[in-house]
Amino acid sequence: MNSRTHAQRLARALDRAADRAIERTAGRAAWPCPGAPSAGLALVPWLAAPALEGASAWAWPAATAAAAALAFAAFLRSRTLARRADELAAERREAEAVASAHEKELERVSTALRLEIATLTRALANERKLFDAGPVTRFRWRAAAGWPVEYASPNVVQLFGWTAQEFMDGRVRYAEVVHAADLERVVAEVTEHSARGATYFEQDYRVRDKQGVTRWLYDITIVERDATGTITHYVGYVLDRTERQHADEQRRDLEERLQQAQRLESLGVLAGGIAHDFNNLLVGILGNASLARERMQCTDANRELVDSIEQAARHAGDLTHQMLAYAGKAYVAYQLVDLNSVIAELTGLLRASVSKKAKFELRVSSVAPRIVGDAAQLDQVVMNLVTNASDALADGPGTIVLATGETDLSPADLAELYGAPNLGPGRYAYVEVVDDGCGMDAATRARMFEPFFTTKFAGRGLGLAAVLGIARGHRGGIAVDSSPGVGTRVRVYVPVAAADSPVTAARPREVPISELPRTTVLVVDDEPAVQKLAARVVRGHGLQVLVASDGEQALDLHARYGAEIGCVLLDLTMPKLSGAETFKVLRERSPGLPIVVTSGYSESDALEQLDAKNGTLFLQKPFTPADLVARLAAALGEA
Repeated sequence: MNSRTHAQRLARALDRAADRAIERTAGRAAWPCPGAPSAGLALVPWLAAPALEGASAWAWPAATAAAAALAFAAFLRSRTLARRADELAAERREAEAVASAHEKELERVSTALRLEIATLTRALANERKLFDAGPVTRFRWRAAAGWPVEYASPNVVQLFGWTAQEFMDGRVRYAEVVHAADLERVVAEVTEHSARGATYFEQDYRVRDKQGVTRWLYDITIVERDATGTITHYVGYVLDRTERQHADEQRRDLEERLQQAQRLESLGVLAGGIAHDFNNLLVGILGNASLARERMQCTDANRELVDSIEQAARHAGDLTHQMLAYAGKAYVAYQLVDLNSVIAELTGLLRASVSKKAKFELRVSSVAPRIVGDAAQLDQVVMNLVTNASDALADGPGTIVLATGETDLSPADLAELYGAPNLGPGRYAYVEVVDDGCGMDAATRARMFEPFFTTKFAGRGLGLAAVLGIARGHRGGIAVDSSPGVGTRVRVYVPVAAADSPVTAARPREVPISELPRTTVLVVDDEPAVQKLAARVVRGHGLQVLVASDGEQALDLHARYGAEIGCVLLDLTMPKLSGAETFKVLRERSPGLPIVVTSGYSESDALEQLDAKNGTLFLQKPFTPADLVARLAAALGEA
């Protein structure tokens, strides 16, 4: 129905109302007698001639005036109603326009809401997929004792072994899966974060799954509060970071081992340098003491003093040898060595050195492990390890096991060893000492190979430091497993000897220097004490001497007196031009010139720096006059 029709109906209704009003008012006043015509026949029915028949004459003016007034009122009412109908029609049209605009806006909003609902539905579906099979597990637990779980995502079974339903049924509470060692800390952190009004917080902790396996978790927890601010629930998003944790631990362990290796290497360089310089001083002490004794009569009371000096110097030489062993630069007499034979020769001494209350067991390999090395240094390794094991028992009862064997080491195995960082995977022989004594904590293990470090009240020296140096000198490493109250296992690995492994060449036949032709010896050393001793010894045996303090002086002297020089005594460590560089130039000038190389380091370490061929011998510092004469005689006899 349109507005026009509505207005027309309204007008007709008003007309009917007016007719009824006229009928009630004018009709009754004009025709008081029965049988008067109805007011509905005309607007002013008494104007009709038939209706006035028989009417009183005096009533006419009054009826006429009332009828006119009512007619005029009806007319005005009709005009008012018509205007009102037009106004209502206009208002209706305006309302319909507004309603249409609102309807369009409602449709637009409805469409936007439908799109948003669809987007949220897809997001919810993706979230469910994430927690169904993704790496993140979702929990919602009440802020109550034990953290009872109200919701757990389906993928919880992958992480914990329990199903989501087992958690939600209350068969397992979240606090029950947190590792016992971490639970107190985790609860304290949750309490602290909650008390300070945090909306969320992060945690790292361990849990135990249904099979008892420990896992590391990273947890972001959201705090839910009611209208009063009271905490009602916690929502946790949990990620398994066990593999990453293990990788971090391995990385930290490797970093610590690298730092320790660098520290030990630095100490080794320092120890080696000190030992080298000290050996130069000992050459002068030992040499001059020996020469002084030779010039004394057998009955001279001062011979005892000289003997004491020489003995003290030799003890000092033993200390420098240990320092060089720690640095991995000690003299090594390479030969094929059977580790079982080394153990067999030491058995009696080892049994005597351990505590009387200790049980000493030998478990040597049925297949004799063979290596290329120095038997004397390996003796030192075994003695030091067994002595330390005995000390760990503290004179109490216990067991010490000495074993040998062979095994294959992978790069991962080698990364766990103390010692040379560049070991290659392969077959290794080992000597192992195990005790069930006091054991060591992590701090002690970290320092056990440092020079002069000890946990013994009267301990001193370079015992385990020398063991590590010997292992490095043999291109091996050491594995240590120790815990307080459990005991210690130390295993020294050395590469198994190959079929064509090199051994120390046979020493040349030594000829008395008195039988050799007279010649000139060029002594090259930056240490004045060594220069003087060597010159005195050489002249004392009828040979001529030229002395140089560095490589440049040596080459100048060789350029001037090359034809007269029959042998060179050359120190490797010198300022300006090094011994290795000097050796190279001398070899280029005189390929067959006998050269005796001297060093406080090992023969292998020294000769590795040189292109040493025939005519090159080695003299270990500190040396005595007799050692020097024997080596010069060997070099001149070989020429």
